[in-house]
Amino acid sequence: MEIIRCPHCDVRIIPKNDGECPACGYQMLLVPDDEATADTPMTDPPTGEEPATSEDLPPLDLEPVELEPLASPAMALVPAFGWLVSLFAAQTVAAVMIVPLVLAIGGFQLSQRYVVMIAALVVADLVMLTLSLINLKPDPPRQLSLRPINPFHLLLVVLLTVPTWFVCQAVGNRVAEVIDRAFPAAEPVQAAATPDGLPALPLGYTSYLDELFEALGDQPWYLGFVVICLLPGVCEELFFRGFLGRGLLARYGPVGGIAATSLLFGLFHIDPIQVSYTIVLGIVLHCVYLWSRSLWGPMILHILFNSTSLLACKLQYNGIYYFGGPDEVVQVPFYLTAASCLAIVAIAIVMKQTKVVFQSADRDQTEWNPGYCTTVTPPESFAGVATQENAGRKAIVAACVACVIFGWALYYPAADWLNPQTASAHVNRGQRHVEQQEFEEAVIDFSQAIDADPTLAEAYRSRAEAYRVLGHYQASLDDTTKAIELDPTQAMFYADRGEALRMLERREEALRDCDRAVELDPELPWAYVIRGGIHSDNGDSPAAITDYRKAIQLDSSNAWAYYGLGYELANDLDAPPRVLKEALWSVETACELSEWSDPDMIAALAMLHAESNRIDQAIEYMKMAIKRAPLGMKGEYRAMLEDLERQQLADRLD
Repeated sequence: MEIIRCPHCDVRIIPKNDGECPACGYQMLLVPDDEATADTPMTDPPTGEEPATSEDLPPLDLEPVELEPLASPAMALVPAFGWLVSLFAAQTVAAVMIVPLVLAIGGFQLSQRYVVMIAALVVADLVMLTLSLINLKPDPPRQLSLRPINPFHLLLVVLLTVPTWFVCQAVGNRVAEVIDRAFPAAEPVQAAATPDGLPALPLGYTSYLDELFEALGDQPWYLGFVVICLLPGVCEELFFRGFLGRGLLARYGPVGGIAATSLLFGLFHIDPIQVSYTIVLGIVLHCVYLWSRSLWGPMILHILFNSTSLLACKLQYNGIYYFGGPDEVVQVPFYLTAASCLAIVAIAIVMKQTKVVFQSADRDQTEWNPGYCTTVTPPESFAGVATQENAGRKAIVAACVACVIFGWALYYPAADWLNPQTASAHVNRGQRHVEQQEFEEAVIDFSQAIDADPTLAEAYRSRAEAYRVLGHYQASLDDTTKAIELDPTQAMFYADRGEALRMLERREEALRDCDRAVELDPELPWAYVIRGGIHSDNGDSPAAITDYRKAIQLDSSNAWAYYGLGYELANDLDAPPRVLKEALWSVETACELSEWSDPDMIAALAMLHAESNRIDQAIEYMKMAIKRAPLGMKGEYRAMLEDLERQQLADRLD
C-alpha cells in the first residue's frame, strides 16, 4: 500500500488494513479512485522478477477522508482549579473518617496533634494517587510516561537538587520578610482548632508542616522519609505533573501550561511562604518532566528536595549542625542564591539540549507529534524510538563551571554551618535541651555560646530563661539585663526581665519593664502574659484579666494566657456559674495547648473540676499531674490527691 501522510500527526506512514495510523491511532477511511477498486486482487510478480516497490508502482491516489480527531486532554485553568478544590474536599472527608480510627489505635510516640497531622498528610497523598489513576485510564503508564529515565538526565536531576533547595529557601525568606513588613502584627498562619482539639483543616499544611518537620526530627529516619519525602514525591507528581499538567500543557502550551500547573501546585500548600517557593520548585520539576519525557525525573527530584529539608531539620534538631540564626531560618547569602540560580540555568540548558524526542523509524525520522504539547509516551503502534541529541561542548563546559562556582559559594556559609563550635550552634543545641526540659545542659550550651560570641544577645536571653526555670532568678535577671544592654530594641528582653523581677518580688520594676515591652511592641503576647501575672500578684484581678484576654487575642495558641485567665476567673468566689465554666474551659485549653505536659496546669484543672463537684474527674487529673510532676513536686500533689479522695469518700457516705 502507498506511503501517505497521516492528516492528524503529519507523519509518513503505511496505514493498517483498517485505516488506523500506526503512529497516533487516528482512523482514516481510505477511498480508492475510480480506476482502482478495493476488489482488485494483489498478484505475485512473475518468477525471476524483483518485487515491485512503491517507487515502481503508480500511486493508488488514495483519498483520506477525515473523521473526528482524537480527543485532546486539554484542560482550562478553571476546571483545573476545580480539581484542586475537589482534592481538598476529598482529603477533608477522608481525613475526618480515618483520623479518629488512627487515634483509637493509640500507642504512638508522637503527641496526638502530630499523629493527626501525619495521618492527614498520608490521606492527602493517597487521595491524590487515587484521583490521578482514575483520570488517566485506560493506560496510566503511557499517559504518565513512566518510562526509565536516561542516566545522563538522572545525573542532571541529582545536580539540580541542592541549588534548587537553596533558591527556594531564599525565595521563602524574602516573602517572609515582605509579609512581616506588611503585617507586623501577624502571627504565623495556624489552622483553627475544633472543640476536640483536632485541626479544622486536616491537611495540616501552613505552619503545622514546619512543626511536623521538627517533630519528625526526633523520630526514626524512615518515618520522616515515608511521610515527608516518598509519598509526597510520588503522589503529588502523579496529580500535578501527571494529571493536571498533562491537560494544562495541551491547552496552553509549554510556557503557559508549566506556569499554570506550578501555580496550582503552590496554592495546594496554602501557607504564603510555602506557596512562593513551591511555585519555583514546580517550574523546575515540570521542565525536568518535559525534557526527560519520564515522570521518574520530577519524582526523584521531588523526593531528593524534601529529603534535603528533612536532613537539614534532623541535623539541626539533634544539634549536629546549624543552618540559621536563633529564629531557625536557613540564612542564604545573596552570593549563594546567585550561584544557585546560575547552576540551575546552566544545568537546564544542558537538559534542554539533550531532551528526549520520539522519532519514526522511516527514512524521514519524523518527530512524533499528536498535535498538542505533551509529555506522554507514543502508543505501541508508533514505529519509532526515543532519541536525544548530544549537548553542545560550550553548554557542558558552562554547566561544569557553574557547578564549581556553586560549590565555591556554598563552602563559606557551610564552614559555619558544619562547625559545631560556633555560637549559633551552641544556642541551637541549648534550645533543643530546653525543649527536652534538660535545663542544666541548656545552661552549659548557652554559656559556651557566650564564650564563643560575648556580643550575642540571644544567648544571654536564652540562658536567662533556663536559669528562671531552674529557680536561679538573680542569674536570670543578670542575663536579661546584659541582653538589653547589647540590644535595647528587643521588647522580648524587657518582658523576660520583668518575669525575673517578678520572681524576685520586685513588682514595680517588673511592671515598668513590661510596660516598656508593650511600648516597643504592642503586639507581643508574652509581655501581656507577664504583666497579667504581676497584676494578679498585686491583687488587681480586672487588670490581670484584661491583659490575659489581650494576649489570647494576639496569640490564640498561648497556653499561659489561657491558664492565667482561668486562674483569675476561678479566684472570683462570687462569680456566677458561667464564669466558673469559662475558667474551666480556659485551663483545659491551656492543658491541650501545652500537650498535657505542665503539672501545674493539670493540677489547676483538677481543682476546678472539684469546685464543680466532679470529684472523679478531679482525681483522674490530679493523678496525671503527679505523673507529669518532677520528683520535688510530687509530694505536694499527692497531698492534694489525698484531700480529693477524702472528699470523694465523704460524698459517697452522704
